[in-house]
Amino acid sequence: MTDKLTLDMRLATVAELVPSGAVFLDVGTDHGYLPARLLLDGKITEAGASDINADPLSKAVRTAEKYGVKDRMSFYLSDGLDLVPDLQRYNCISICGMGGELIARILSDSEYVRSDGVKLVLQPMSSAEELSVYLAENGFSITDERIAFAQGKLYRVIAAVYDGVRRTYTVLEHILGRINIEKGVSQPYFDMFLLKNILKYRRVCDGKRMGGIDAAAENEVLGELYRIAEKEGVEFENDANVNRT
Repeated sequence: MTDKLTLDMRLATVAELVPSGAVFLDVGTDHGYLPARLLLDGKITEAGASDINADPLSKAVRTAEKYGVKDRMSFYLSDGLDLVPDLQRYNCISICGMGGELIARILSDSEYVRSDGVKLVLQPMSSAEELSVYLAENGFSITDERIAFAQGKLYRVIAAVYDGVRRTYTVLEHILGRINIEKGVSQPYFDMFLLKNILKYRRVCDGKRMGGIDAAAENEVLGELYRIAEKEGVEFENDANVNRT
């Protein structure tokens, strides 16, 4: 059979952060494309796929059958990690395709994600800042980050491990990602991600000013975003209303 299983850029970026040789569990697997692709590539040795709903899980089973990897996959009907009976098998867990607050809830509900040697790959569809705050305040170290662009949207992909150390990041580091900021424009799509957030905070500041609401905090963040853009050589439309000193 011809292998035609292609991941979109979002899932391909997640796959990049999965360690070679991992025993891998994909939470919220949907069609099971990610674990199947990783098995086909020989990057992982075994895979699990879980989903809260039976229909997407049955689609994941069919994907595994279609591409000849079902014998190396296990399937779980589970809300997060709650009903995965052999969770200790897995040393890499991805939680993708859901909101950052839901990802944080799944992590909060599981002691196993705090075990030594367990790597996490997280891809929030929304509320990435809230997820970043949760990780920092609850002892998770962000070890790597990527920015993905798929179907006209930008996404943060976060690799993390638990080390028990609580961290304090700036608002800007929660928005863009500390590692993404360090990489700057050497990181694919960083310029687009930066401009997206500049436009977002411009709208917030403009809306608050029009409503007579204090926008000092948002204005400060916008000024920091402008400074990063200038440092990285990313062109943006000037806004004279922003304090950039």
